[in-house]
Amino acid sequence: MDQALHKMPAELALDVGLDFARQVAGGDIAAHPWTRAAAHRFQHDLAAASKPDSVWTFDRTRALRPLAIAADMRPLLDVLDLTPWRAWVVAATFGFVARDTGVRRIRQATALTDNPAAHVALVAALALSTTFCEGSKGGEAVASPVVFDVARRMVGAHRGEGLRETFHVRVAEGDEVIAQEGTSAALRSSRSDGVGFDLLGADAGDMQVTFAEPEGRFFAWT
Repeated sequence: MDQALHKMPAELALDVGLDFARQVAGGDIAAHPWTRAAAHRFQHDLAAASKPDSVWTFDRTRALRPLAIAADMRPLLDVLDLTPWRAWVVAATFGFVARDTGVRRIRQATALTDNPAAHVALVAALALSTTFCEGSKGGEAVASPVVFDVARRMVGAHRGEGLRETFHVRVAEGDEVIAQEGTSAALRSSRSDGVGFDLLGADAGDMQVTFAEPEGRFFAWT
């Protein structure tokens, strides 16, 4: 079930990712116990968010936006495959928001995989989307050097015209910061190792995303 969705649009990738979580939670797909626990939690949270009196709601548009940015970059980076597991991780991290304010529920997500290097491109797309494409005040983010380097390539790529023209994102002189015209939003390179980014000061809420490499593959968030 974890096949790559090379040419599928972001909408379909999201649907397949949601179905993947449902099947993992139901035992139809073999998974690490922690992955199954996360899938159970996700299904519970989806059910709770569907109730009109819930503080939180699942916003499909907010879940879809980072996937759309990632999908647009696949011609640039062949490794950026929206597998069902990856699509679910993105949906679970970005889809839940406060019903009244739109502030993110999830502030920290850690995806533990057997090959985090293959996820650098996805994390770069998430960093760009979270920092620049949510509207209002995007805040300032720092990304690990490997993530920042790929994000910089994405902004300069031909398929990245949406970032440049729609969201007015540019690589500043000296290539040391990615900025957004007319706002204080910025993405910089940190001195940390690993695969991840850390966003502070965003109207939609702070966010930290990290991919690490343990034995096995699972996902947790707070």
